[in-house]
Amino acid sequence: MEGTALNTFLLNMPTHIIFCVISFVVFLIRFIKYRKSYQILFAIIIPATLLLRIEPYIQFEYRKPFLNAIAVFELVLFVFGLILIILESIKTYKNNKKQKEKSIEKTENSEEDCVK
Repeated sequence: MEGTALNTFLLNMPTHIIFCVISFVVFLIRFIKYRKSYQILFAIIIPATLLLRIEPYIQFEYRKPFLNAIAVFELVLFVFGLILIILESIKTYKNNKKQKEKSIEKTENSEEDCVK
């Protein structure tokens, strides 16, 4: 088993590339439309999985460190993406709450004006 390549991919190479391109385009379009920072991060994370495909071309003694480095890289980016999602949702919640309070104040003020 020492010299064998990693054959555990669920997708064949063309399907993997198509999936990565489509996901990159979708996340890029969503980033352009909504300007959420985590979307550009996920546009990078998913195509980065293609780095696993070069594993068979690396000398055997460097394969395990290479795969570990990719795993750590992907994990760090994914956790960072989750943190960004949480921060964005908190920011959105606070903004919605402020807007709701302003609209309530407006309606109260307009009702007072009508009474006068």
